[in-house]
Amino acid sequence: MKCFSHSDVDAVGVCKSCGKGVCHSCARVESNGVVCSDACAQSWMDMFTLQENTRQIQKRFQKSGASMKTPIATGAIGGILAAMGLAFIVTGDAKGQPLVIMGSGLLAISVVLAVLRRSLR
Repeated sequence: MKCFSHSDVDAVGVCKSCGKGVCHSCARVESNGVVCSDACAQSWMDMFTLQENTRQIQKRFQKSGASMKTPIATGAIGGILAAMGLAFIVTGDAKGQPLVIMGSGLLAISVVLAVLRRSLR
């Protein structure tokens, strides 16, 4: 691979931001990699900061235990509401319909939360 600015000089690295080959004179070594310009340095630092912030948020979320408790609690409440609504409907009371709808909605939300929890691992 050749340097993007000096086509006759071999590249010694690749810009972490744009992927262009850089030679010794074009390469800028930043704390987290090699970049080719000020714009790429800023872009790379922004991306690196975003990745670090995302890792920290994921760690805090996992340590809190909320990811495990929330889907279970939501599903339990949804199941109770749906069962109460069905009991009302079976006895002939039309007031049970909203409970069935709310309970089913909460059950669906609990499934979505459980899927999201698995995707964060």
